[in-house]
This record gives sequence, C-alpha cells and structure tokens, in this order.
Amino acid sequence: MEGFAEEEAAKALILMDIVRCPPALLAERMRPMLGWFYNHLARLIYAKAADCKPVDTTMLQETATQLARYMIAGGATRMVYGEKHPAITSALRRTKILP
Repeated sequence: MEGFAEEEAAKALILMDIVRCPPALLAERMRPMLGWFYNHLARLIYAKAADCKPVDTTMLQETATQLARYMIAGGATRMVYGEKHPAITSALRRTKILP
C-alpha cells in the first residue's frame, strides 16, 4: 500500500513541475512529463528521487538517472520477478528516463 501511495503522490509532484516549468521550455518538456505522469515505473522513480530531497534540478536528474539505471540492472524487477525483465528496460527507454 505504501508503494501505491508513493506512486500516486508522484503524480502531484509531476504536475507541480509542469506548472513550474518556464514557458519557454514548456512546449518541449510537456510531452515527456505527461508520459511520466501515466507511467507506473516513471512515477516510482520520480517519487524515490524526490524522497532524496534534492537541492536543485541537477541533483534531481542525477538521482533519477541513477535510480533508473539501478532498475534497468534489475533492482526493481528482482523484487517482482526474481530476475531482470526486458519489459522494464523497454518502459524506461520509452518514457525517456534513459536513452
């Protein structure tokens, strides 16, 4: 239940970041951010990164990237499947969390 609450709280964080986005960047950033809003794994990464209490956006991005790499390495999927799962890697790439 805690994971579900974290994931749902991440939606509010994403919406707040969309609202705070500078107007000049909004056109290019809106689509990826809305993609994160609808993606379970992206929301989980977003919530965990925010939980680290970043002091600036650079630190937030670095934390999110590290979490995504950990999840690709199998951190999240080992908890669920017991092994690395290719669908997770694919989902992270589709949401542009990782290249």
